[in-house]
Amino acid sequence: NIRYIFVGRTQDQNMLVDFLPDKKNKMFLEEFKKHAFEILSTVNLQAGEKRSDTTMHGTWQMLGDNNKFYFMVLTQTSYPERLAGKLLEDLQTQFYDWCPALQSNPYGDLPMSNDKRFLIELSVKWSNPSAHDKTADAQDKINQVALTMKGNVQKMLQNQDQLTDLEGKSQNMQQQAVVFEKSAKELAKVMWWRNVKLYIIFGCFIFAVLLYIFLPIISEYVSDDDDETTINNNNGTGTGEPTTEPTTEPTDEPTDEPTAEPTGTEDPNPTNPSRLLLGWVFYALGLQLVSTNNR
Repeated sequence: NIRYIFVGRTQDQNMLVDFLPDKKNKMFLEEFKKHAFEILSTVNLQAGEKRSDTTMHGTWQMLGDNNKFYFMVLTQTSYPERLAGKLLEDLQTQFYDWCPALQSNPYGDLPMSNDKRFLIELSVKWSNPSAHDKTADAQDKINQVALTMKGNVQKMLQNQDQLTDLEGKSQNMQQQAVVFEKSAKELAKVMWWRNVKLYIIFGCFIFAVLLYIFLPIISEYVSDDDDETTINNNNGTGTGEPTTEPTTEPTDEPTDEPTAEPTGTEDPNPTNPSRLLLGWVFYALGLQLVSTNNR
C-alpha cells in the first residue's frame, strides 16, 4: 500500500529524507523523486494543510507544516484518505523525533547517521489499513468477498459455456441417433425382402427338382396307359366281338420291296421337352440366386 516516503524543504528545494519500502519499485525510484521535487516547487501548502494528487503510479498524500517542510507519501489509489492523514501526522511526529533540532531551526544540519529505521517501522505499521480502521477492515472484507463473488461468477459463466457445449453435443448425438435408427430400419427392411426372395427361390428350386424327378415318370405312365387303350380299341375289346385277321401263307418268292435300313442321323435318345424346360428353369433360378447374393 505504501510505495514511497519523501520529506523535503521548500525554502531551498532540498530533500531531507526519502525511503522506498518495496525494492520491486526500484526502477521507478528516480521517477518518484522527480515528481516529489515537482510538488515542492509547484504546490503551495499551508501549515497543517493536507492534499492528495492521483498519478499513474498511485496517490500522493501531502502535508505542510510551519517550517515549510512537506511530508509526502505515495500510496495506492485505494488507500483510505482518512488513514492517509493519520499516516502523514505520524510521519511528521517521528521525523522530528529522529531530528529534533530541525523543529527549532528548520535550516539546521541533518543527523550524521543515515538510520532510517523509523521509516521502515512507519511503512510496516501503516501498510495494513485494516489494523488501524474498522471501516477499512470492513472494506477489505467486502473487497475479498467481491473478489470471491467475481471468481464464482466467472466459474458459473464457464460452467454455463460448458453446459451449452454439452447441450449442443447432446443434440448432435440425438440427431445422429435418429439417422442411425432410420438407416437401421431401412437396412432391416432390405434384409427382410432379401430373405423373402431367397426363400421363394429355394422353394422354386425344390419344386423344380421335384418336377425334374417325377414329371418324366408321370409322362411315361400316362403314355403307357394311352398305348394300352389304343391296343384294346384295336382288338375290339370294346364291342365284345373277336376280330378275324387274314392269314397269309409264307411264300418262297422274294419280294421286290426294299427294306428300310436305319440311318445314322436319327437320335437314339431324343431329348425330353419337359427336362429341357426344367433345365432352363434351373438356370434362371441360379442366376437369380447369384444376383440376390451380390446385392
